[in-house]
Amino acid sequence: MTSLHQAMEQAAQGQTAFPLCARSLGCFPHPARARVLWVGLDDPSQALGRLNERLMAALTLLDFPPEDRPFQPHLTLARAQKRVPSRQLFSMLQTYQNQDFGEFLVTQLHIVHSQLQRGGSLHTILRSVTLQC
Repeated sequence: MTSLHQAMEQAAQGQTAFPLCARSLGCFPHPARARVLWVGLDDPSQALGRLNERLMAALTLLDFPPEDRPFQPHLTLARAQKRVPSRQLFSMLQTYQNQDFGEFLVTQLHIVHSQLQRGGSLHTILRSVTLQC
């Protein structure tokens, strides 16, 4: 078992499954030069935020540098290979700014290897931890 997997198991210890709500579209770094389109995750129980804090603490002990950006839970929907016209993106972001896309239950954590390729990203799950039900 890798140290990373052990850190993930340690952070998830005692954590029960929890709901998240997919809500609102956004982009990184900025609509004028968007490279990533995402949907935000609303965490009403704050379980994801606490889990993130425990995981970051465990990773710091493994000499992973702490993240210097604030935690912004989201799901990446798309990555732009070319610049997206700002007008179209602004319109889409405004249309779906407060859109509720539904709720789902988080039951597992995964370590995922992402390979960016010409045709898109290839994601492979390396390890998983199941949360208590």
